[in-house]
This record gives sequence, C-alpha cells and structure tokens, in this order.
Amino acid sequence: MATIDRENPRRIFPPHGSCIYCGAKTDLTTEHIIPESLGGLLEMPEASCATCASITTKFEQRFARNMYWPLRLKLGIKGKRHRRKKRPTHWNVCVDDGMTSQTFPVAIDDLPTMYYTVEMPPHGIVVGHLPSDSNPEMKILFKVNREELERFGKQMDAGQWQITHFFDWDAFNLQLAKIAHGITVAACGSIGLELLLPKIIFGKAKTYSHFIGGIVGPSSFQNELTLFIKPLNREQYVSCYITLLNGKLPTYEVISARITDIDVIAKNLRSFTRVS
Repeated sequence: MATIDRENPRRIFPPHGSCIYCGAKTDLTTEHIIPESLGGLLEMPEASCATCASITTKFEQRFARNMYWPLRLKLGIKGKRHRRKKRPTHWNVCVDDGMTSQTFPVAIDDLPTMYYTVEMPPHGIVVGHLPSDSNPEMKILFKVNREELERFGKQMDAGQWQITHFFDWDAFNLQLAKIAHGITVAACGSIGLELLLPKIIFGKAKTYSHFIGGIVGPSSFQNELTLFIKPLNREQYVSCYITLLNGKLPTYEVISARITDIDVIAKNLRSFTRVS
C-alpha cells in the first residue's frame, strides 16, 4: 500500500520524459496529479504534452470552478500559484422574492458553507458487471452548515431560499480518473501494467461506472490518495482511493490499471512508500 497524506509538503517526482496520456516526447509540461485548484501539491515534470494538458485543464476547471468554487474559497484553497493575486474575495448571490431578483456580491467569509457530494455504488468491475456507459443509481447530497445558513438568512432578511447548483457528471468522473491515472504512473511507472483510464479521460469511452465507484461500508480514510494491489476476477489490479477537498467529499475508489507483472509493481509500490 502507498499513501499520500494531505498534510505532506509539496512533492516533485522525477521527470517522466513522455506524456503519460499519449506518449508524446516533445512539448512536455509539468503534470499536477491533483490540480492546484484543489490544493494539489504533487508534481511530475515532463509528463503531459501541451495538447493533453489543454484537454485535462478544461474538465478540471469545470470541476473546480463550476462545481466547487465556493467551497474551495471557504476552505482557503488558493489554486494556481501564478493566479493567487486574482483570488476573489466575494461571491455573487442572487436573492429572489418571487417578484423581483437582485444579484450582489457577498464576502466569502459571510457565505454559509454549502456543497454537493455524490454517493456512488460499487463500480462494475468490482461487482462483475460488463462495461456500460449508462449512469448508475447514485445519491447526490446537499451539505450545508445549518447555523451559518440561518445566520446568513437573517443577515439577508430572507425567509425562503432557492439554490441553483451545477453538477457536471462528466467532469466529476474525469477528474477522479485523471488523478488516479497520474498517481498510478508516478508510483508504479508504465512497465508491468495495462493502464485502463486514458480512453475515459479523453472521451473515447464513457464507461465511468465500470472503473469508478464508492466504497462499500463506512470509510475512515483520511489520506488524499491511497494506492494498493487489488485481486479481481483472478487477476491483479491497481486500486486508488481518492479523498478530495480536505475530506469534505466521500472517498472514491478508482481501478486504474491491470497488473501484468506483479513483481515489478509490488517493488515499485514499496519504493514509493519508503520515500512518501
């Protein structure tokens, strides 16, 4: 088992020398395994070509900006280092009394903490289902600090609330797949396994629920990332547990690779753990 704790300092892995998505060896950029916009501190130089980086950046922005921007600001997650001076201090709030509506900025510290979480069933590969591009049954839960919400309602003199939130199922799964793929390559390398997620990350397959799912039973995982070897259907796979946004989201499991040489992968994971 290999873990990355959220309290660990920034870590820079050795340069990869080729794009971990398409294999290109030119025009390479640094890969942020967990995006900086989510507080990520893990970097792998020379690991993503400019073309692939452009693609992953788009769904990272949809996840971090469209879905979780208010929560990130409340948690103090600053995002990209070169953009921190532009970090907003206010969030636009729309108040509608049924007859008129008004939009005005509210200081981040005055906003109630509210966000969505997704409870997923176990993924198809774990329960023995065939790959499918249909969405599984899931629960989308709205989380809110009741005391903060009541205080904000009194401050705004609002007796009723109507909240509109944008949930992007594609971006949510793509973000989890991208993180799992990146940490798998960083910890295990590219030899001795069959990487399963690039087709999903680049839209060539939408079998999200086959490789990405929830954990059966309560989870006490506090690490951002946990990698381990998981036996499934008489084969060995690399499994990644992911916990984001300071533990506000549930822990998800992503099956990132099928192992073709268990000795190589076990050795790489042991080495990775010793230096984590």
